[in-house]
Amino acid sequence: MKPSILILLLALFCTHACTDNFEEINTNPNSPDKVNPNLILSNTLYQLSDNLTRQALDRGNGLAQYTAKFDFNQTERYDFDSNVNYWNLLYRMLREVNTQIELGKEQGNAGYEAIGLTLKSVIASQLTDLWGNVPYSEAIQGKSDNRFKPAYDSQEAIYKTDEGILNNLRKANELLKNTNDLIAGDIMYDGDFLLWRKFTNTLRLRYLLRISNVEDVSAEMQQIVDEEPVFENNAESALIDYLPSAPNQFPLHTVRFGDFNFIKMSDTMEEVLNTLNDPRKQVWFRPTSVSVEAGSPAYKGLPVGLFRDSQAQLGIDFNDVSLLGENYREIPDAVDAVIISYSELQFILAEAAHRGLITGGNSQAEAHYNLGITASIAYYGITGSPVGDYLQNPEIIFDESKAVEQIITQKWLANFFVGYEGWLEFRRTGLPDLPPSMDNVNNDRVPTRYFYPTDEQALNAESYQDVISAMGGTDNINSPLWWDR
Repeated sequence: MKPSILILLLALFCTHACTDNFEEINTNPNSPDKVNPNLILSNTLYQLSDNLTRQALDRGNGLAQYTAKFDFNQTERYDFDSNVNYWNLLYRMLREVNTQIELGKEQGNAGYEAIGLTLKSVIASQLTDLWGNVPYSEAIQGKSDNRFKPAYDSQEAIYKTDEGILNNLRKANELLKNTNDLIAGDIMYDGDFLLWRKFTNTLRLRYLLRISNVEDVSAEMQQIVDEEPVFENNAESALIDYLPSAPNQFPLHTVRFGDFNFIKMSDTMEEVLNTLNDPRKQVWFRPTSVSVEAGSPAYKGLPVGLFRDSQAQLGIDFNDVSLLGENYREIPDAVDAVIISYSELQFILAEAAHRGLITGGNSQAEAHYNLGITASIAYYGITGSPVGDYLQNPEIIFDESKAVEQIITQKWLANFFVGYEGWLEFRRTGLPDLPPSMDNVNNDRVPTRYFYPTDEQALNAESYQDVISAMGGTDNINSPLWWDR
């Protein structure tokens, strides 16, 4: 009996001892159970900006007809899929910025909360502008509320409700205006809240103009112009620098040359750049190999969306088509991942003034237009006489009778490699003139949205059927969105 009693007493002692400090023993001090908001912020800033650039490279540039691929060009032919990887990434980032917002509230740090609201607005705009009605108000609530089948919100609601894009930007601006909290992890503005306010208000102007065909936005646009800080120069643009060393290099720097070689100047871009004698073409593209060997360098484009058979029938010599410039291949850190630029702001203000959405009329519109052109060209390191000569080009000189076309064409050029902005602006304005791609499979219609991911049909079937019914019974890439022209 004595050994048994000893074993029992030892067991009771161990049970008591282990239970007494169980939590302390089983907590790994090197693995915190709650993430710091600074880690979320730095990761979200990089992921958001980098993936906007990657989406431009893979899809956005082709849809806006900046570039053309000679193969793997299904998107350019409007043979759309759901772009499910980007959908999933955006919802992951939405969950992360929501966590940052909540942590900011818990810690009493309005800086993290406000910046989270600004980034949430960018993410939400990508979701609704690319897919239309999407889960938003009930999204990412599986863990918190056991809500695994969220309803789809209308695009109008996503823009206009209290937790929507525009109001989140208003709240972010007010929070930033009234806080001195210190933050870390800000790889874009290094915790400068004035620059964050400028970014936030510049975004407000972008999104207000986007919905200006369906909403009267003039009062709010004027209030921002009169009372709020916005970008004042190129240095304040919202962007993340690519770096000279891995892994944060521009994506095309490390791909095989064959993959780089797929991407050409489009014939649309060729016509615009050559007609205007635009100095940016020598940065964006390189003259064709054939023309260089002949001693007369020239820039030539490829028609967008061609099947291989069509390329053969047209007798296209791919050595006589321009590739992207050396900044996009040879120099790993020559390109930035841009969210929104100072030059885009100037074109927003130019259009708003011309249309009477803000005061100033055409004289102010012309001033903003010229500033936008100058800023965009200067961003690529081009200064001096090329800028002056360009502004004196008869096709460039501001003309009230064709002002919107001039402004949007220059805005289209300035938004090269900025996500989907070229395609989104075309959907809003119909400018510049982007004819349907040659071998398109969409009856010569430029699509307005992506399909919904097939996972939605299986995992969120009731909400999916509701949104499809509201679209007329089919998931259609040509369904007009709320703000479309």
